[in-house]
Amino acid sequence: MYCPKCGTNNAPQASACQVCGTPLTHANSAVKQVSMPDGNRLRFANSDAYQAPPSRNSGASTMPAPKKSRKKPLLIALGSVGGVIVLCAVLLLVFLPQLERAMLGEIGYYLYRETGTVQTILSSEYIEALLPNTSFSANTTVSADYESKEDSQQAQINQVFFNKTKLNAQIDYDKRAQKVGVDLSAVMNKNTVASARIDVADGAVGISLPKLADGQLVYRADSTEPPTLEEITGYSEMQLLGILRDISKETEEASGLSEHIVTGREVYNGENCRYTELTLNAEELRDFIVCGLDTVLDNPDAIAVLKNTITTENAYYKQLSDVLQDSADLLDLDDLDFDAEECIDALEEMRDWYADIDVDEDILCTVKIYYSARGQIVSRCLTVINKDDDESNIFVLDTLFESKKTDILFTSTEQWKYDGEKREDVYTFSLSAEQSDGKLNGTAKFVNKWNDSSETYFTASFSNVDVEKCGGVPLLTGEISGKAADGEYKFSVISAVVDNQNTITGKLTLDVGTTDEASCTLTAETQLSSSADVSDVAVSTRSTMDMDEDSLESIGETIGENISNSVGNELQQIYDTYAYNMYYDDYAY
Repeated sequence: MYCPKCGTNNAPQASACQVCGTPLTHANSAVKQVSMPDGNRLRFANSDAYQAPPSRNSGASTMPAPKKSRKKPLLIALGSVGGVIVLCAVLLLVFLPQLERAMLGEIGYYLYRETGTVQTILSSEYIEALLPNTSFSANTTVSADYESKEDSQQAQINQVFFNKTKLNAQIDYDKRAQKVGVDLSAVMNKNTVASARIDVADGAVGISLPKLADGQLVYRADSTEPPTLEEITGYSEMQLLGILRDISKETEEASGLSEHIVTGREVYNGENCRYTELTLNAEELRDFIVCGLDTVLDNPDAIAVLKNTITTENAYYKQLSDVLQDSADLLDLDDLDFDAEECIDALEEMRDWYADIDVDEDILCTVKIYYSARGQIVSRCLTVINKDDDESNIFVLDTLFESKKTDILFTSTEQWKYDGEKREDVYTFSLSAEQSDGKLNGTAKFVNKWNDSSETYFTASFSNVDVEKCGGVPLLTGEISGKAADGEYKFSVISAVVDNQNTITGKLTLDVGTTDEASCTLTAETQLSSSADVSDVAVSTRSTMDMDEDSLESIGETIGENISNSVGNELQQIYDTYAYNMYYDDYAY
């Protein structure tokens, strides 16, 4: 007899379930076998409950018994299953952060969550808009309008150079062919002073300098696909997470960090958050660093990750040095070769140095991290205090990263006494940005205040920053403006899509204030289209350009000659005028 509650198969004569104790009321009911058309038999635990259907040959005029609807039990069953799924999902969301924290430890959990925060920030639509995700052709011209109120030699030279020079850039990017062609040139009086050509194709990058040097400087990668994390480290992402978990938990246990950790709940920014607070003095912080280095050095998997990563980097620089052999000495690429054993020895030396260092007992470090109900990091605050009888330094860094809001506040305060009077010097950097109706707005400021004085190093604001399509290409638009040195220098950048979504115009205005009594306006205009022409993109098999010091000097001389020929006698006239004036000034003196 199967129990109707738990399904246990009990003895035929049992009066109650041997597992859950549920009474088996029909244990002694007769069992009746019913023949089916196909010869099978059904067993009914209660024979009286079974009513045989009427015979076809009987003359009785009987209506068939109404069928019981199976829809309602089905809906109830589906609703129960759905309720269980929802309940499991809610429990998972509520307890998953606690499970992750228990598995990873406080340090590992923070680093794990912070990685997700960084990935979220880097994958924002404003950053993705800067990446080429479709084929396009862009032709950009940059011109300058320079005006100076100062009648000096340098001001006149600047005016000649800026007003007679234009920069041109032609970029063709074909996503399907995986080719990029870039033509850059500087033009003065319609004469090309310098030019450069960059080609990217088949995993190779070639740089040419037409009119300046013959040949092409080539870097060719082994593969067009970047190496994966597992190829670099030798471990999968889950394995690396396990290594991080082991290191963080062992470090916590060895340093006694858990004794200094306080957790609780607080309302932060209008949200009921969990928080973790850690406070260490300088000696405890030193011991924690030593324990962390010991744990890493004693973990064979962590050492293997370090060695594999260094080996991968060395292979990259070795390959770069081989393909750029003509300029390897000039770039000192050989100095970028690392040795894994030397890096491990350096870690051991660092561990020993920290273990022996004398620390200031007055230094106190506090880290406070707020987590949302989903376990995501809402805010983090770092405070470092160094205080003695005569002076104190307080360093505070508070950051808030949410899906639509970013706030960063950095404050450094130095306090001391001078002639019995309290003095204070405060540096503050603040950044606040928030999305509204899909557009980004915010401000940034860096200020220094001391006693009754203050100086604003710079302040900037950005408004209506948005992603718009121009010629099928997503671009950033909006306005950025600001000033530096208490308003002595000013700038503004305005970017907008015009001309039926086929042209983007950008305007950069710089006002250098009263220092040089000059202003300079740079105007850039770009024509965009979705039809890229990369038919002339070509990269040679190896570097053919000689890039030693003599070649660079020759390139510089060629540029100087081109400038002199393009400007003509204007610069010479400026030099002659000021030489004449200086001669007569000295003679008169």
